[in-house]
Amino acid sequence: MRSAKIYDTHVLPAGIITLFTVGLGVAFLAEKAGNRRDWVVAGLSFVVIISNLYEYVQFQRRSHTPSTIESAYYWIQTLPANSRLLVHPALQFYLPKTKENLEKALAINQDPKLMIRKLNFLLGNKSGPTTADGVPLVTRSFAFEDERLNEIQYQLLIKYNDRTATKKFNYDVYLDDVVLASHSVKTEDALADFRAGLYDYLVTEIRLDDRQPIKTFANNLHEPIYCYKSEK
Repeated sequence: MRSAKIYDTHVLPAGIITLFTVGLGVAFLAEKAGNRRDWVVAGLSFVVIISNLYEYVQFQRRSHTPSTIESAYYWIQTLPANSRLLVHPALQFYLPKTKENLEKALAINQDPKLMIRKLNFLLGNKSGPTTADGVPLVTRSFAFEDERLNEIQYQLLIKYNDRTATKKFNYDVYLDDVVLASHSVKTEDALADFRAGLYDYLVTEIRLDDRQPIKTFANNLHEPIYCYKSEK
């Protein structure tokens, strides 16, 4: 019943099937209501119709209101090329990377230690962790599928990086959990690096207590995004 609220654009077939389920429920209650059948059907139908209309209106509002992430993306485009950025994970697939940034990400993506760490996490190996030599070829094929796809993507981006005049940035993405062979930076470590001056700008949903944002993007539908500039 909640699927359409979570994945608005992905579950129209599931939503239609849900209507049949709701119809069976209404019919069952109407049959149990006896002489009050018409009132029960009318009341339940009214609730279903109004709730769906409300969700439709809310979906249209969300669809036609620029998100705070989108606003932050356009603001980042005004920054100097090659700026060192620490950004919200949602921006990872939209901001072009510099060639040096791509090469660093590719090297981390190919790091066997990180891949073995991921495999041990997936297999739950804590007392006797798997080593690089003990990973069967078949296991590598399914466990590291994402790494192989990322590798191809990075190689293509590196090869054609110089052929476009698009403004590119040297940036990292922060995540709370980086166990799964991610080249992202753990959130607490990334924020410490920003405070130490390793990044020029920070674009995040996290409100820092020790400094004021130079730009804030907020509306009534999305989480606010704060932009900070390094003080070093």
